[in-house]
Amino acid sequence: MQQRITINLNTDSKTTDKTTILEYCRSHGIAGIETPCGGKGTCGKCKVTVTKPYYKDVLACQTKICDGMEIIVGRKEKHRNQRRQHGCSDKWRKCIGKI
Repeated sequence: MQQRITINLNTDSKTTDKTTILEYCRSHGIAGIETPCGGKGTCGKCKVTVTKPYYKDVLACQTKICDGMEIIVGRKEKHRNQRRQHGCSDKWRKCIGKI
């Protein structure tokens, strides 16, 4: 399930700019981020998409939040599973069947 989150540091007293996306999501009860490595940045399973202030896929356990940051949680894994179901390759991003 896809969730869009906007971070507002001005109204959130328990969050600082040194908090990672993963810590922020956990402290606010936001599910959907896998962390088999325990947040050490070694497995790559905690990828989320940051849409503001830049558009980029990042590791939630390694990326610090900033005020006004917008994040999409849960989107990547869904698309990756759809590609696998239709005979698609993650390595080359080529699809054999329609999604």
